[in-house]
Amino acid sequence: MHVIPASASTAAALSQFEQAVDQLEACAPAPRVAQRLLALLQDGQASLAEVERALAVDGGLVVRVLRLASTPAFAARQVTSLRFAVQALGTAQLCRVVCAAQLANGGSPFTRTLWAYALRVACVSDELARHAARRPTADPFLCGLLHDVGTMALERFLGPRYLTAGFAPGDDAQLAIERAAFGVDHCDLGAMIAARWQLFPELELVAQLHHDPDAADALALPPATRAAIDLVALARVVAAPPADGLDEGHLAACARVGVDSATALVCGARGAEVATTLVAGLA
Repeated sequence: MHVIPASASTAAALSQFEQAVDQLEACAPAPRVAQRLLALLQDGQASLAEVERALAVDGGLVVRVLRLASTPAFAARQVTSLRFAVQALGTAQLCRVVCAAQLANGGSPFTRTLWAYALRVACVSDELARHAARRPTADPFLCGLLHDVGTMALERFLGPRYLTAGFAPGDDAQLAIERAAFGVDHCDLGAMIAARWQLFPELELVAQLHHDPDAADALALPPATRAAIDLVALARVVAAPPADGLDEGHLAACARVGVDSATALVCGARGAEVATTLVAGLA
């Protein structure tokens, strides 16, 4: 994967975080159950029993999966066993639920807001992918859910210092504020973390370029990778659209994805509704 190098002005600041990334399990632990489930899916030969065993190592996660699988969004009747939940959700949907649940660790109000925001972007990405001219090979939901992993890590690295920086998750001003205050931004750090997690290769560039998808023009990226970047970049906008409507830049993002602005806004509203269900089911 070809990650754009950090600028010279941020390289020195990044180096101070590299040691922290080496201790990543203490700061932003990889979703281990999700890693195992994704590996089983990629193998293509996994049985329901193997998937059930991979999930059953985390009792709290099992409870969340059972509760969410019982909601109208996923099943028509009460789910009473883990095996039935796996069947009701399907393994691909289960991976999504597991990743979302493993990030729902409580924490500060900022952490909870960030998690809800990431779920909203994930659901909108999934809705947009149904209409996009170019669909990524990576799961659109997981691309959206994990795109801000650098923000998650910075809050854990910096604690109260980060929370006083003065932005909400998803703010356009976030990058500039982070660079001015800490000498590093969540996009560069997110790319480092995504490379360490190795969940799926597209995540590295989605994490780095979701604020600036045009920067991908300088790279010879596979169409499916570029599609993932563009999809998440547009989802960020229509997940909470501006009150004064989409501007020319947003319309250009629609064109890159291959949807008109009306469709994009409808996808944003639908995705937000699904996210509300997920937040209630996983809280």
